[in-house]
Parts: sequence; structure tokens; C-alpha cells
Amino acid sequence: MSVRLEVKGVREVVRAIRDYAKRYPKQTAKALYAEGFGVQGLAMKLAPVEFAVLRASAYTAPPTLTGGTKSFEVETGFGTEYAVKQHEELRYRHPRGGQAKYLEAALKQRLAGMLPRLRSAIEAMAKSKDESGITPLGPTKPKPVTRRRRATLGRTRRRK
Repeated sequence: MSVRLEVKGVREVVRAIRDYAKRYPKQTAKALYAEGFGVQGLAMKLAPVEFAVLRASAYTAPPTLTGGTKSFEVETGFGTEYAVKQHEELRYRHPRGGQAKYLEAALKQRLAGMLPRLRSAIEAMAKSKDESGITPLGPTKPKPVTRRRRATLGRTRRRK
């Protein structure tokens, strides 16, 4: 799923992240990676559910640090072929739970306390002089779930 999202009113957060990234690039990348998992967890709870395939396809890709600019990107999303449609279509009904705009809503909710969480995590890593690399903590960007894979993922085995 690749949806670009701009949230207004986050200039202070972005400025602070850029400032930390200049001084502590690895620590900032790690802290943002952890925030990505926070967004992922909340988005999974808000995502529509029919057979739980959409929720099970959630991922947060490790940040990629690029060159001398010390910029990075953390990607959180869902790996089904229908994730974008479920996210964007406001007219769909979700009788088994979930909602449209599940990823956007999760990010907006996490933004409320993001700066203090980032500041605390980055400062803790900087004090401990943590310069280690980033280890993937969960599934990275998966292959989209196709109809054939969806059929296998949706099946349950009965115990005898």
C-alpha cells in the first residue's frame, strides 16, 4: 500500500526530528522505526476485518539511511492488493469491525505524543552511546497478497 499522507500542524515535530537527525542520525532512525511499529499496531486494530488477511499483512520496513544528507524514511503499510481501496473508500461498511482511513487515523493519534516519545528515546540512546545498526524487528515490506494466497491465508485447520 503506498499512500502519501500530509498532516497539517506538525511543523514543530518535523523540525525537532530534523534537528535530532543532524546530531544523532542512527538514534533518530531507530526511534522513528519504533514509532512506525506504534502506528502499525494501532492501524492493525483500526483496519477492516473480514478474514484478518488485511490486518495480518501489516508491516514496518526498517529505515533506509541515505548518503551524506543523513535522511531516512520509515514505511508502515499493508501488503494486500486491496489495502488502498479499503483505506480510501468511505462508503464501505465493515460489519466485523474496522474503518476506512485506518492508517491515517493511526498516524494522527500517534502524533499527539510523538515528540516527547522521540526525544526521550533518542536522548536515552545518545546517553548510552548506542551506535549500533538497525535490526529489522518484524516483517519488512511483503509481497502483495493475491487471491490465491488470500485463500490459503483465510483457511483454518480443524483439530481432530
